[in-house]
Amino acid sequence: MGPLTLGIDVGTTRTKAVLADVSGKLLRDQTVSYCYAKPHPGWAEQDPEDWWQAVRRTLQLLLREHPGAKDQIAAIGVSGQGVASVLLDRQGKPLRPAILWLDCRSASQAGALPARCSERLVAISGKSPASYNVEPKLLWVRQHEPETW
Repeated sequence: MGPLTLGIDVGTTRTKAVLADVSGKLLRDQTVSYCYAKPHPGWAEQDPEDWWQAVRRTLQLLLREHPGAKDQIAAIGVSGQGVASVLLDRQGKPLRPAILWLDCRSASQAGALPARCSERLVAISGKSPASYNVEPKLLWVRQHEPETW
C-alpha cells in the first residue's frame, strides 16, 4: 500500500474522518456525532472538549479498521465548522462554551459596528459585520459576561 491521506472535518453536529489513497479513492470513513446547546432562543453553544473527543474517537475507530495505516499517512487535512468563538484562559482551557456560527445573540452588536468602524473592519476582514462573525460575539461577551472577558 502506498501513501495515504487523512481528512478530518469538525462540524457543527459531527466529526468525520476519512482515509484515502493519494489518488483520492476513499478507503474508510468514520463519524462521531454530538449536539449543541440552545440555552436561549437564537443561541447555539458547544463544549470545545466535545470536538476534541470526537476527533480522538473517529481516529481510533478509523485506525482500528485499517491497521498499519498510521505509518502510511503522508498528509493530513483538517477543516472546521463556521466561525466559532472560543475564549481560552492562559493555560488554553475554555472559559465558557464556544459560541457557534449559527448563534445570533450578537445581532445588535453587529448592527452597531458599521457606525463605529465598518470601513476598517471591511478592509481587514473583507466582510461587513454580521452576528456570525467573531467581532460581534466578542463584544457581546464583553458586555454581558464581564467576568469571562
